[in-house]
Amino acid sequence: LSYYPNTKDHRKNLIFYEVSLILVRFRSGKSTMTTNRLTTSLIPCCTCGAIITPNPSNQCTACLATIDISSIVQRGPGGQDLVIHQCRQCRRYDRNGDGRHFMLLDPESPDMMATLLKQIPALSGKGQQHMRQSGVEALHLLDSLFIWTEPNSMRMRLMLTLKADINEAPRTVSIQQRVKVEFKVQWRQCNDCIKESRSRTWQAILQLRQKTGKFYS
Repeated sequence: LSYYPNTKDHRKNLIFYEVSLILVRFRSGKSTMTTNRLTTSLIPCCTCGAIITPNPSNQCTACLATIDISSIVQRGPGGQDLVIHQCRQCRRYDRNGDGRHFMLLDPESPDMMATLLKQIPALSGKGQQHMRQSGVEALHLLDSLFIWTEPNSMRMRLMLTLKADINEAPRTVSIQQRVKVEFKVQWRQCNDCIKESRSRTWQAILQLRQKTGKFYS
């Protein structure tokens, strides 16, 4: 097909070409809509070149899976391991991680799950800087469940289903992954047990002193 820009011959050639395609598709038993879908809905992955259906990132599933969310979620405060503290004497757990509020929690209970999720900086909004450096704009928790561990292992494991918004300018791509998270149980004595272990300790909520007048007999 020759090319004649902005001429009548060029328009005639285009019409003839389109009519010929319709006749060929009709004779082969394939509709025009089906053929257009097969030819226009597949693109190569921009990373590995695999043929995929179009998506906002133009990447295949294998290339999107290389974005590791687990390295973000498994980071504790300051980049250390995730830790939850428990009092050795009363067996209560530190609820907020500040050593002030201890609460008795049953193993694998909803309250225990809520306490552990609060200790993850990426889910509590404290690890935003590290998330942005990794290209993750936001994390959304879809599901969470406990993984059984030995009672004396001093470990707690969770399986989290997360949805991450990846910043692929000029658009945002959402991926979903399942991540295993492990907590280490460490001993920390609560304030009440500290007071009981020390002698001659007292705590006053309020003290009242009254100045009385002198009495003469």
